[in-house]
Amino acid sequence: MSIKRLDPGSQTDSQSNPEKLPPILIVFGGLSGDVGPAGYMIGYALAESNLRLGWVVVADSVNPLAVTRDAWRRVAAMTSSDIVEIEVVCSDKAEHRRRVETRSVDVAGLVLPSWQDVLRRDYEPWDKPSVVLDTANSTVSDAIKELQARLYAKISRPPKPPIS
Repeated sequence: MSIKRLDPGSQTDSQSNPEKLPPILIVFGGLSGDVGPAGYMIGYALAESNLRLGWVVVADSVNPLAVTRDAWRRVAAMTSSDIVEIEVVCSDKAEHRRRVETRSVDVAGLVLPSWQDVLRRDYEPWDKPSVVLDTANSTVSDAIKELQARLYAKISRPPKPPIS
């Protein structure tokens, strides 16, 4: 798991007007592989404390199970924060397989899952994602543009003040 501010800004700005700063990004997996339940618990706690400070938090994780998605929803509810859940799918099975089998890795020692690993993973269908992004027929750039447009449409209102 890694945590970073996307563009830190000045400390003075963050204390006087946190909504002007970019979000905190919490990334699961990657360098550390499967973070397990303890890693998710740490992520929830970090997200909660930063939301209470008035920051925007982006948690980037696979979330194949309802229990992890429900936990993120609880964090949002406990901090009176809005939540936008994004499910990224590839509806074309052949394209999905091609992507899995042709990925390259730029992190030493990181082992990518095989297509069989992907098929064997536990996955529980989403009951209420805010945004479903199907990338089957889009480039990365096109998918990012579509996601940005859909997110801005959902969050085009002033941020909530921090919880005391």
